[in-house]
Amino acid sequence: QNWKDIYTLNIENIKICKDLLKIIKSKDKENNFDFKIIERIKDTSLHSHFIRGFFDGDGSICKRGKTGKVMSFSGTFNFINGLNNYLFSLNKGLKLSKLYKRFKNRDTNNGYQIYYYLSKDNLDIYNWIYHDSKNLCLLRKKEIFKN
Repeated sequence: QNWKDIYTLNIENIKICKDLLKIIKSKDKENNFDFKIIERIKDTSLHSHFIRGFFDGDGSICKRGKTGKVMSFSGTFNFINGLNNYLFSLNKGLKLSKLYKRFKNRDTNNGYQIYYYLSKDNLDIYNWIYHDSKNLCLLRKKEIFKN
């Protein structure tokens, strides 16, 4: 693989860092990060960008046989549960597989993963996540999702 396309963003502005911490409300992301954070994004047209960013960081997409794909997200129980409720409220044709507890043998007790089955012809969630993205996303995930 070509690792020349990896970038790092450092935020060193104290005001921006404090504002980000106010949004998250906790330095303990593993235990307290909750999907209710999306309620603070008043412009609902930005919700897909938020979900895409989370998907790029803590989500995955892979092919499932010849007929579809599996999309998954990882996070705390509260976040994953809220995300699941939100995604189903969009009515984009998702089929829930299962919510799994992960990291059973690690120190954390709050790691979960949720899987969704996507049929070959279901592009509703793809179109919603990637609309107006202007390729501000992980292109490898976008390509797997699209093809």
